[in-house]
Amino acid sequence: MVNFQNILVIHKAAIGDSILATPVFKAIKSLNSQIKLSYLGQNNILELFKNSCPYIDNYLDLRQTFWQIKQAVNLTRPDLIIDLTNNFKTNLLSVGFKTARYIKNPKIHAVHNFWQPLQPLLNYYNDLAIKPSFPTLFPPELTPHLVNSIPNLADCYQPLIAIAPAVGNKRANRAWCLSKWHKLIQMLAPDFKIFIIGSAEDQNITDNFKNTEYLTNVSGQLSLTQTASLLKTCKVLISGDTGPAHLSIAVGIKVIGLYGPTQLTRSGPFDNEINSISHNELCKCLNQKHCQYKNADNCSFCMESINEAEVLKKLHTILN
Repeated sequence: MVNFQNILVIHKAAIGDSILATPVFKAIKSLNSQIKLSYLGQNNILELFKNSCPYIDNYLDLRQTFWQIKQAVNLTRPDLIIDLTNNFKTNLLSVGFKTARYIKNPKIHAVHNFWQPLQPLLNYYNDLAIKPSFPTLFPPELTPHLVNSIPNLADCYQPLIAIAPAVGNKRANRAWCLSKWHKLIQMLAPDFKIFIIGSAEDQNITDNFKNTEYLTNVSGQLSLTQTASLLKTCKVLISGDTGPAHLSIAVGIKVIGLYGPTQLTRSGPFDNEINSISHNELCKCLNQKHCQYKNADNCSFCMESINEAEVLKKLHTILN
């Protein structure tokens, strides 16, 4: 019988999907804390995981040639490879080792989909009752220097709300209308301190939000770990279908997710659907990468149909 003491997870994915797979790491360690868990994933997620994820013991470097990576996999000598990417290259990397592979099923949530390859391990430990759960990331507290450098954060006694208005350039049709974000912020401003978050690549959107007495734009200024640390101090994140929504769930805060062209049941904030808003029954381009029905604000019809009052009602429900 195979003794699973050394496990390698391979997951070459975007930040959001990488975070959605973290319950797998948590489960492996809960089954047996003595298992050595190695991870091969995209470089842009490693800084966050190394600083915030207590479950991974060893990281393999993806910034090498394919054959160097294969050699590193071989030297790891895993008893089991959990391949959460399952493409031609990852299949080659796992040659010679017992492997459980991810098979995409768009009818179930991505977290449950990433969970399925864990089945051999659950069977081995005869623990089928364990279920995927968050939080899974535990970022350090923001340093005093960083706290003092961020306007509206130090000595703040109002509830903190984070907003992630950008959704990336590849599927921009997932974004809520800019005009609606501005109107929502005006409605929130008297009672909350608001932080606009995002990466440097999001600044074509986030630069539309200027610092005020109530709003601080830190988009492109923080590392992924620092963003996670800031989110952990917030009461709620309001976001479209993008990585920060999953990052917020992973650090343990509520998310109001705004969904239209993508399925909330597939890629929404996990176990947080009740707090999110989905109008994909109105979407004429459901699951497509581009929208054919945009308004003058370059906003898709289904996202435009989400109104600010709906979002505000969800927020008050969460806070009360």
